[in-house]
Amino acid sequence: MSGDRAKRDTRVPVQKRGIRTRERILKAAERLFAKKGYHGTNSNEIAAAAGVSTGSFYAYFPDKKLLFLETLRKYNQDVREKIMEGTREGEPPAEPDAGRALIRRLIGRALAAHEFSPAFHREATAMIFTDTDTFKLQAGEDARIIDALASSLALYADSFGIRDTRSAALVIFRATEGVIHHLRMHDEGERESVLEELAVMLERYLLPV
Repeated sequence: MSGDRAKRDTRVPVQKRGIRTRERILKAAERLFAKKGYHGTNSNEIAAAAGVSTGSFYAYFPDKKLLFLETLRKYNQDVREKIMEGTREGEPPAEPDAGRALIRRLIGRALAAHEFSPAFHREATAMIFTDTDTFKLQAGEDARIIDALASSLALYADSFGIRDTRSAALVIFRATEGVIHHLRMHDEGERESVLEELAVMLERYLLPV
């Protein structure tokens, strides 16, 4: 089961009432998965928390697994939009420090994006390492962020000494994600200094001497 199949196998309503019901189910699912974990949550609990009958729940999501995958897909969409917000609108500023400003802006937005639902993010991360479907969906979502970041980097070709924008985007994304994940799990009062070192490292990597 891939992320694409999850989208095909779940009902996507077109009427406002159905859209609101589906959104309530997704929000209730995210809260319960974050609080009790995937394996500690059942479909009846989610339906009750969303204020819908069990029958209505299954009309939108045939099973809990598909609901979890759709919840994760929606979470990733929110994260992607937050990280890439405003980075592809027109041409980049012409000032010499435009590249440095972009790097620090991306780090700040990535950090803010991970504040959406830390508990759900931790549960999703655990599922990535234990469930093939979750792993495949997350790999696809990561690729979307990397592609979007590569498009942004291409706008800064004059500022950055990049030979391959997608490879550079992958390096930036993985380095930033790794540092943020560490800080979320082991923040010992060093957040500001670690983020500053990350920014300096990426500047040295991207900007010509």
